[in-house]
Amino acid sequence: MKRHTRCSQCGAALIVSLAELRAHQASEACREAAAARAADEGGAADEGAADREAEGAADASGPGQLPEEAEGANARTRYACDLCEKEFLFTATEILRHVARHRQEADAEPDVG
Repeated sequence: MKRHTRCSQCGAALIVSLAELRAHQASEACREAAAARAADEGGAADEGAADREAEGAADASGPGQLPEEAEGANARTRYACDLCEKEFLFTATEILRHVARHRQEADAEPDVG
């Protein structure tokens, strides 16, 4: 599924699938544009390489760590629940279900007093 997105490395506005975005980010054109963008902003010359390194580190995350967010129709995003103080990687539907579960638990608890 194609969607509007902005390349996090070079800043280009694109209409691409996730696979096409990854191919774009691996391309020489993206690396050159990212280097030019970094030079314009006064940042590191190869900002894209640092992003790719961080992405690789996230893929090799250990137990208890969440993988990176996905893109697409069933996109998962990080969700930090204030009620149970846990962090999850949920779709929008899963967030609603999780919150509803907390509401059901609160309704089921007897009032003391």
